[in-house]
Amino acid sequence: MVIGIATANPVKIQAARDAFIELRKTFPIGETVIEFQSGTVASGVADMPLTREEMIKGARQRAETLFEEGAYNWTLGMEGGVFPLDMDAAEPTLMLQNWVCVFNGRERSFGCSAALPLPRSFNTPLLQNGEELAMVIDRFSGKNDVRSREGAFGILSRGLYNRRLAFQQAVINAVIPLVNNQYKGNEHGIG
Repeated sequence: MVIGIATANPVKIQAARDAFIELRKTFPIGETVIEFQSGTVASGVADMPLTREEMIKGARQRAETLFEEGAYNWTLGMEGGVFPLDMDAAEPTLMLQNWVCVFNGRERSFGCSAALPLPRSFNTPLLQNGEELAMVIDRFSGKNDVRSREGAFGILSRGLYNRRLAFQQAVINAVIPLVNNQYKGNEHGIG
């Protein structure tokens, strides 16, 4: 079984691998060996998605585009971003979340991570200045390239939850409807 991961980010790739290790403990997925291949494709959305709809669209487009470009059984599109919890407020609370789309050429399924509120001090750089969260969290933490390690989740939670775990959770949530027979009443599932 070949699974394409639409990213070159090592944290996202490891999250996908870890998710499938956990999933295979409970669900019969594919053959004995799963081969993971990564490839970079455009999301078709802003580099810093500012709505859930944009994150979902980016994840879907990454998964579907990569599927068309290779010989995969499944592809994973992964997109992180923020969304306003209370847009009508003078200072909206921005929530950080990750979304994943799994596509097998016939069906697609979506899953997301938990959402974490960002400090209000992030609002101006993200909403008014158009900065990416990667730049804001690097400045906030005093570290470089946080996105390739613990991510904003890890910095803000002081390691209780991190970017890899957030994407791993989103992958698991996206795959479950495709492998749990109870979702479709299908005793054999797909795989």
